[in-house]
Amino acid sequence: MSGSGESTAVAESEIRQLVTFRVQTQCYAVPIETVVEMTLLCHTDPIVGAPAWILGIMQLRDTVLPIVDLRSRLGLTDIKEEVKALEAELLQRKEEHIHWLKTLEESCTTGSRFDLQRDPTQCAFGLWFYSFKTEDAILSNQIAKFEEPHNRIHGLADRCLGMTAKGDREAAQREIDTAREIDLSDMIQLFDTTVREIRERSHQMVVILRGDKENLGLAVDKVESVATVDSEHEDPRPLQDLELRGSSAASDMELLVSSVVRSEDDDSLIQVLDVEKVFASAGVGYSAPSPELKSQISIDSNNG
Repeated sequence: MSGSGESTAVAESEIRQLVTFRVQTQCYAVPIETVVEMTLLCHTDPIVGAPAWILGIMQLRDTVLPIVDLRSRLGLTDIKEEVKALEAELLQRKEEHIHWLKTLEESCTTGSRFDLQRDPTQCAFGLWFYSFKTEDAILSNQIAKFEEPHNRIHGLADRCLGMTAKGDREAAQREIDTAREIDLSDMIQLFDTTVREIRERSHQMVVILRGDKENLGLAVDKVESVATVDSEHEDPRPLQDLELRGSSAASDMELLVSSVVRSEDDDSLIQVLDVEKVFASAGVGYSAPSPELKSQISIDSNNG
């Protein structure tokens, strides 16, 4: 009896493959059979009268695709604006540390009061550094390189001011000169390299979805992988009754998530998009593809 029940449960369970991708730190996915291919986002031409979250049309070989910007569709900051803000943040923090060391040098030379932050975790850069999160391993490793020279620079204040208080200003100056040549120089190089790295890694990808008569591109930050999930571990999306209330806000919102699954790799949540709604919101025809298409799709998750 129990064996029969187990067989029924297995039969009702469905194994699905999802193409996963990220927008900021959140992971999303679409069923693999809905995906034609992935490619770098190239030049787009605007479509007159289209909503702000329609980037425009992009030419891919001999076809023209409308492109939905998932960031904008979710109400998030434009990636170009986000990159500009991050670059400005880092360049400002660089100038602050050049000023910090110069101010320390003046205090040791003239005996003036030194009021700048001595704790590396509490200066503006330290607060940013210890709160910054990214799913990009290369960028994360690049930013981690700041910690040691940054800590050493801030460690100068107590040491050099202590030397000055004892009348050994020459020793304090030697420490500052060495820090300028090594630690500050390293930090300046790291700031400049990190800004370049951010620019190079900010190119969006396009997940091309299979439509009825025309395909649709979905612009995302990063394509990740193909995930295999068991439908038993897939939950209906939250707020699934919101659109049934008939409010204009709910109608405008057009929730795009059909279900939620938990990643087997790191236990994080993956929100599975309702592809039919994505197409409908862009005014493009859609009919669900046959599951047999899974084996015919070539997935390339290389982000270029």
